[in-house]
Amino acid sequence: MAVFVTQVEAGPVALITVGAFLLLIAVMGRRIASMSLVDGGLQWVEQRVEREMNEAETPDRALEVATAATTVAPEVQRNEHISTMSHHAYEQVVEERLVSAFGDAVAHAGNGRGHDFVVTRGGKKVGVEVFFGRPGKPSDPSRMVDKVLRAFATTPDLDALVYVSTALPPADHRMAEPVDLAQQQGKALKYVRWTDDGDTPTLRQVIEELL
Repeated sequence: MAVFVTQVEAGPVALITVGAFLLLIAVMGRRIASMSLVDGGLQWVEQRVEREMNEAETPDRALEVATAATTVAPEVQRNEHISTMSHHAYEQVVEERLVSAFGDAVAHAGNGRGHDFVVTRGGKKVGVEVFFGRPGKPSDPSRMVDKVLRAFATTPDLDALVYVSTALPPADHRMAEPVDLAQQQGKALKYVRWTDDGDTPTLRQVIEELL
């Protein structure tokens, strides 16, 4: 895949815009794994991504920018501001889908509880943890272990935890540790990869089956 560059005093700078990110994603989809940015290119892209996300009119638009940028140049997530905005946008978008599916059964869990939301129905409670991960890469099982321990310790009446992320699920043998840990407490852990509304029916079905 070509990267267009121009020679300037600071050296070659990648001529990449967020619009180009989105076009590349639309045309090439998941075949895009990474793009090498040299010299001042990454800093330029970070500034552009920050501006686009700050000016986004909706969480969906901010998430679209974050996902496209991270897919093409995963290094942008090293920028603390971009990382924070990406997670916040993703959390807002998933919350909107949860409320659309379950209405006032959805509530915020509160800070530091190992899960962001609780869906309650008929005496059953399902925690939902939301995490913006790197698209195309597996999630870190150790983070799920931490969330399982914290979620069921802070909210003992949770029946299950659903971990929702843009990242791929870990391999089965790596997923076994957090799943077994939940089962030892008489609970369930499910993983849902949510990247767009094509995944919303699966998210809803997984939660429905746990309620």
